[in-house]
Amino acid sequence: MDKPEYHYKSNGLSIDFHRTREGPNHFTVCYKHSSCIVTDVKQLKQILGPAKFLQSSKDLYVWMQDLLDTCKPKLKLDKERLAKEGFGPEAHDDSETPENDTKMVV
Repeated sequence: MDKPEYHYKSNGLSIDFHRTREGPNHFTVCYKHSSCIVTDVKQLKQILGPAKFLQSSKDLYVWMQDLLDTCKPKLKLDKERLAKEGFGPEAHDDSETPENDTKMVV
């Protein structure tokens, strides 16, 4: 169980942000005596219904999107560095191998 990092509480609405090591980061939303897990702003708009047009809801969407944008892992592979010092399938170009045109016989 992970500990929520950020909290948002308003009249009848409670949102906790959870940063996970594996899988996507998510929000736990408690609204109208029910709770659910939300991974993006679009899902929260469906939960809020007509309240999604209020200014406080719009501010909440900006807060959620900022959290999701800052917590995204920005992993980019450097192909040149991998080709020089790496090993494994990501370090090799598979388009030149003769095994690409073969079919598996079961």
